[in-house]
Amino acid sequence: MISTYKYEQIQLLNHLLFKNEKVTTLTTYDGMPIYLKYQNLAEIGSLPMVVQTTHQYLQLMDGDVAITNDPYSGGTILSNLYLSIGISSEQKKNRQVDLLIVKKVSLKPRIVLGDNIDNEGIRIPPTPLVVNGKLNTDILSAMAQHPLAPAGFEQALRAGIDDIKKLREDFLKMNEVFEIEWSRSFIKEYFKDSQEAMKKFIGQFRSGEQLAELELNDGSQLKLSIEVSDENIIFDFSGCENSRSVHLTHAAALGGCTGALISLSEKKLPINQGIFQCIQVIAPEGSLVHAKYPNPVYFGMTDGVTLLANFVLKAIGNLDKSKRFPLSGSSSCSFNLDFQNGVHFFETLEPGSAASRFKNGYDGLNIWQRSHLEPSIEEIERRFPISIDSCSYRPHSGGDGRYIGGRGVVKSITVKEKCKFTWSINEPNEKPLGMMGGKDAQNADVLIIRKGKEKEALAKIGSLELNAEDRVIIQSAGGGGFGDNSEDFL
Repeated sequence: MISTYKYEQIQLLNHLLFKNEKVTTLTTYDGMPIYLKYQNLAEIGSLPMVVQTTHQYLQLMDGDVAITNDPYSGGTILSNLYLSIGISSEQKKNRQVDLLIVKKVSLKPRIVLGDNIDNEGIRIPPTPLVVNGKLNTDILSAMAQHPLAPAGFEQALRAGIDDIKKLREDFLKMNEVFEIEWSRSFIKEYFKDSQEAMKKFIGQFRSGEQLAELELNDGSQLKLSIEVSDENIIFDFSGCENSRSVHLTHAAALGGCTGALISLSEKKLPINQGIFQCIQVIAPEGSLVHAKYPNPVYFGMTDGVTLLANFVLKAIGNLDKSKRFPLSGSSSCSFNLDFQNGVHFFETLEPGSAASRFKNGYDGLNIWQRSHLEPSIEEIERRFPISIDSCSYRPHSGGDGRYIGGRGVVKSITVKEKCKFTWSINEPNEKPLGMMGGKDAQNADVLIIRKGKEKEALAKIGSLELNAEDRVIIQSAGGGGFGDNSEDFL
């Protein structure tokens, strides 16, 4: 085992290096994560795969930068661009790398209803951008001119390249101070410490096997056999069906299972290769949790991975009653408004979080997603031909109980011009569950009020044309309540 001092040095170096980053990872050259920081659960499993596929096909050298957003190469949704840079920690003359850094560059997403990923946006396989210190402006320009490239693509990518180059420089400077020898044997010892911590955590669970099934609102079935032993946990999705709307890659499913599992730990577990050595995900190719090209993945990488994490928590709770908790809403209620002049408005409404054994849930907080700040209502109304009539927490949407589930969000929007409205709610047919006498929460809903007409409930997923003065109301789910209201509870 490595010394506690060296272990803490690695943790401190990564904390200082990546403190201003939202999504990033430091890995070995073959994709074993040493440190990982994420926003979406899918990224827990996907970021290491970015390194594996990128380095496999491109053999990056020291200082080289590559890009991918392809979910089948480790990306998530197509508006998330992942940059990788090679690092030679010892500055070898042959420029061979032993480490890589991955950084995410986020652009505005877009919901596209279709059955092919290539309709969701520009899909970029692992592609070299900087080689021998020179930026390939021809490739960059060609990608930026693609008709499905998001607005601001080239500017954001150039800024991201500068940022990841600086991360590499900062790493090399810090490493001179910390004097960490990134040898293969040293890294394996570091992973072993984390693996032992993970084994100890899994050892707190009741051993055994549990079967679970869940029906999605598109009618497809999610099936899971979870097996816990003293040192590892197996998530077996054999028998899981394909879905008409939700498709996760195998890497995203690994991220969802891992994120759900470690959320039950009272101590913060570092996300690195050590904890992955205790987790196995079996997912048949072509199923809901192991999509095959060209299945679209937007809904899987957003609502699907959250739904999966809730499902895993429910299965673990059924196996080990001491790990039973209420469930949060799963869908982020995404929607587009596309106006005739090319203006594109996108937003998500967060669900409420579940209550716990000791406190109420949080209103409008997705526990599985670390979101960035949204612009103010005034800024939105200045930039887009819409009027936000109201935005508040959704009354009575959280489950009642001794501790009340968090409320979802309700937003009412009136459009001022003709536009296309596209929306998505992917969630189970059952409501977010309460626990120990706590009540279930409300599911999400989308409503429309045409000018001069009555309010009408819409399907969970769809697209339609709106006219000026039409109004849409989006309501996200709440979180389940915990405990009976009786005074003698607990």
